[in-house]
Amino acid sequence: MTMFDSADEVDVKNIQPSENDSYPDKNDSHSDILRAAGIGIHEDDPTEAVLTLRMWILGIGFCIVASGLNTLYTLRNPSITISSSVVLLVAYPVGKLWEKVVPSWHVSLGSLGSFNLNPGPFNQKVSITQPIRWDVYVRLGADVLTEQQMFYGYSAGWGFQILITMATFVTGFCLAGFLRPLVVTPRELIWPGVLSSTALATTLHGLGQRDVSRIHGAWRISRYVFFNTVFLIAFCCPRNKIVNQLFGMKSGMGLLPLTFDCEASFAYTTISNATNLITRESDLSSSVYDNTGAVYNVSRVVGQTTGFELDTPAYEAYSAIYLPITYGLNMFGLSFATLSSLIVWICLEKRHVMSTAVHRILHCIKNYPRMIKRRSAPGKTTASDVPFRWYAIACVLALFLSIFSVEFWEVELRWYGVLLAWAVAFAFFGPLALVYATSNLKINIDIFCRIIAGFVFEGKVLANIWFFDLGYITTIKGLYSAQDMKLAHYCNIPPQKVFLVQCVGMVAGTLSSVSVLNWALGGISGVCTSEAPNGFSCPYSRTHFNTSLIWGAVGPQRFFNNHIGYRALLYFFILGAVLPIPVHVLKRKYPSSLWSRVHVPLFLGGLNYLPPATGMNYGSWALVGLTFGYVVKKYVHVWWYKFNFVLSAALDSSVSVAGVVIFFAVFYSGASSGFSWWGTEIYKQTCDWKGCPYLSVPDGQTFDK
Repeated sequence: MTMFDSADEVDVKNIQPSENDSYPDKNDSHSDILRAAGIGIHEDDPTEAVLTLRMWILGIGFCIVASGLNTLYTLRNPSITISSSVVLLVAYPVGKLWEKVVPSWHVSLGSLGSFNLNPGPFNQKVSITQPIRWDVYVRLGADVLTEQQMFYGYSAGWGFQILITMATFVTGFCLAGFLRPLVVTPRELIWPGVLSSTALATTLHGLGQRDVSRIHGAWRISRYVFFNTVFLIAFCCPRNKIVNQLFGMKSGMGLLPLTFDCEASFAYTTISNATNLITRESDLSSSVYDNTGAVYNVSRVVGQTTGFELDTPAYEAYSAIYLPITYGLNMFGLSFATLSSLIVWICLEKRHVMSTAVHRILHCIKNYPRMIKRRSAPGKTTASDVPFRWYAIACVLALFLSIFSVEFWEVELRWYGVLLAWAVAFAFFGPLALVYATSNLKINIDIFCRIIAGFVFEGKVLANIWFFDLGYITTIKGLYSAQDMKLAHYCNIPPQKVFLVQCVGMVAGTLSSVSVLNWALGGISGVCTSEAPNGFSCPYSRTHFNTSLIWGAVGPQRFFNNHIGYRALLYFFILGAVLPIPVHVLKRKYPSSLWSRVHVPLFLGGLNYLPPATGMNYGSWALVGLTFGYVVKKYVHVWWYKFNFVLSAALDSSVSVAGVVIFFAVFYSGASSGFSWWGTEIYKQTCDWKGCPYLSVPDGQTFDK
């Protein structure tokens, strides 16, 4: 396999199908899924070049820019995510311009091969590789590095940041690769998060329009024109509160959370999954407090002076940690219930899927030598799957990088801690992928990882941070890698080429993310504080910081054994294990009732986003989910069939592009300093903004006395 390919090098007649081929053609079982979602498909053309010079230059460029912007925005509140739809949208005109302007010159590299400066039309396959390359980036990686440097005051330097970030990327990539027969190949795993990108790609390239143009009763407007119309509505009114609240959830103000981030996008998620996520609105905070009601002063019990370990006498003399009600119940109690319910749910409802996947993996391993022999036979050119040994080599590299990073830089996590974190990641990745591939919602096991690290490395906050990174964040990055594999599957991109594209993306994304993070943490005044300009208060890192303080410094034994009564949270493990049983019984007894739509792990796990998500977020998600997932789909199905996924991509793209333009043109340039008036300042005088408590602790008194 080479870095470049061209159409004239492919002999179509010699291409033979392989039992592991991942091409959805006209008769493929995945094609009817796209048609059912109103996404036009087209006949696969195996002569289309994918690994071209244009693809590499544009792809690496967009990977660097998108990863850098996402890293920058992870420090900001509200945050904006540069999603795959944005990359697809921006890459399309650039690719078409290359197609029209760059001369078609053939360049020879001797024994290394050759390439063409302009290999032909900017096709859909090349377009899809743009988001696939950078989509392995996940916000959580930058959050952890920020937490360690800004909140605990320990900067390990660029070397550690690059190696540990790369190790996390590659580990998640290997999780997706090893379990590809379980999480990508099965027809029933639709991965709804990629349908929007697939719809946008086919719309931009004008592919498969016959599949949707024959529908009667829909608006007489093409999906391409509809996309641009909706895109411009939100983009041209970036300062309009109503428009941004309705269409701009990416900026934290809207009703359409169309993103691959933790805010699930219900415009292309089924109504049953949306209703499982709805919850009540509550007052909440992501801070933790001492016994006087003040924000907990962490520097009194842990820091550089204590070697990043808990100063037990100082902790006992100061105060235990007190949690806000929503923080304790949602982040901890319901996290426990979600974990146990996920295990029971898998045993009750997905045991056959897991069994089939295990047999499929064992079959692939058993027949691997025979497949290699068949593929190497003369005259056989197969569009084969990625060899198992490729992921095995990557896995060994990831393990080496992980152990070397934590041992050389002495972040308190030992080599056996890395192995234990890997065991957790490999054990839970399959169940988490099953939920995400069907509901577009990620179930959090972060608290479970924190508790394990708290028992094994009690009192060591840095060990807790990096156990969380290698045990939980790797699974999230694995989900994104698997999602991109499914996207490539839908768009007929050969798996081996996807493997190479993702590998290059991991390197480029890591370097870009680390570079931007160091620039931001050193160049933005007051970053990660409440006084930070432009909202760079690092809200997600602050939440992780408080969590690592509880489970890392204080530890689960002290936390559950104190006088406050947090031991009662452990009963949520029992609650989570019991709930799926009656629901499963009711599903079997009444298969046509609403019970068939109840998803217990999703119902419990949906609340895990509180905090930093608020009741406004959940209310808006519920409204959009009910509107598009039920009302529109049921009563205006023709419109939903043709425009739903294009609408989600258009709104997602418009908010992201507008957000970037507003930030650099208005805020970062300093122009916003002159926009101060009553309307921009009055909200800061409210108790909602200040976080006023209903009751305060009298002076000289404490909670525990």
